[in-house]
Amino acid sequence: MTKIIILTDPHICDEGQTIIGLNPSLQFEKALNHINKYHSNANRLVITGDLTNSGTLSQYNIIRNILKSNRIPTTLMLGNHDNRDNFRKVFWDYPTDPHGFIQAKESISTKKLIFLDTLLGPPHLAEEHFGEICEERYNWLEKQLQTLSKDKIILFMHHPPFNVGFPGMDKIKLKDSDQFMNFIKRFPNLLHVVCGHIHRTISGNVQGKSFSIFKSTCHQMPMQQSSIKSSLSVAEPPAYGMLLINDTDIITHSVDFDFSNLEIKGSNPDQTVYQFQHN
Repeated sequence: MTKIIILTDPHICDEGQTIIGLNPSLQFEKALNHINKYHSNANRLVITGDLTNSGTLSQYNIIRNILKSNRIPTTLMLGNHDNRDNFRKVFWDYPTDPHGFIQAKESISTKKLIFLDTLLGPPHLAEEHFGEICEERYNWLEKQLQTLSKDKIILFMHHPPFNVGFPGMDKIKLKDSDQFMNFIKRFPNLLHVVCGHIHRTISGNVQGKSFSIFKSTCHQMPMQQSSIKSSLSVAEPPAYGMLLINDTDIITHSVDFDFSNLEIKGSNPDQTVYQFQHN
C-alpha cells in the first residue's frame, strides 16, 4: 500500500519560546525522528499548515533547518498562523501557483493529491484566523478537479470546511464553508479531505465526503466542547497521521510519538492516572 504521513500545526516559535511549557521545535524534531525511524518507506510527508506560530522569517528559518534531517519527500502547506510572504522569502525555491498561492497537485500510486492554500489574504491579516478560498483559488481548484475528473482524489487543506464540534474552532473554520462543500460535492471522485487546524484527531463523513484531522506535533485542543474559546490548549501526547492507500481503500491511523510529558501514577492498572508535567 502507498503510505502518506501527515504532520500538522507544529507552531515553530523563536528560539527560547515555548507554548504551554512545550518547545515546539523539539516536539517537531521528535516527530520527524520517529517518522524517519519507523516509516522511512513513506511515499510522502505532508505538513498541513501552521508551520510557525507567528509567521516570522526567523521561525521559517528554524523549520527549514530542522527539515534538513528529513529523508522523506515533503509537501509544505500554510495555515492561519503563517505568513505567505515570509514563507516564500525563506522557502524561495518552493513552487507556487501562478498567483503566488502555496498550492499544487501530485500523483501518488493510483490517487491524485491536491494541496489547497486556505490562508487568508493577501494582504496578510495576522489577527484573523478563519480560512478563505478567493476567486483565484476557486478557479485553480476547479481546473485541477476538472482535469482529474477520471482520477481518485484526496484533498489537503488547513481549515476544515465544516463544523467539528468545538464551538471556538468552528468560528474560525473555512469562511463560506457551505459554498465550498456544495462546490466539492460536484466531484464524486474527490474521495477524502485531510485538514489541520483543530489540534485533535477527528474523523467522519460530512455531506458524503469522508475526512481526517490529526493532532498537532505540539499542543492539543482539550475535549471541552462547551467552550467558545479557540485558544484552549493541553499537553496531551502529540501525534501524526498516516494514510494507507490502495486502488480501492483509504485507511487512516493516528500515531502517538511522545509520552515524555507524562508521569504515570497508581499501581492498579484499571485506575492509572496520567499527570502532565509542565516545566
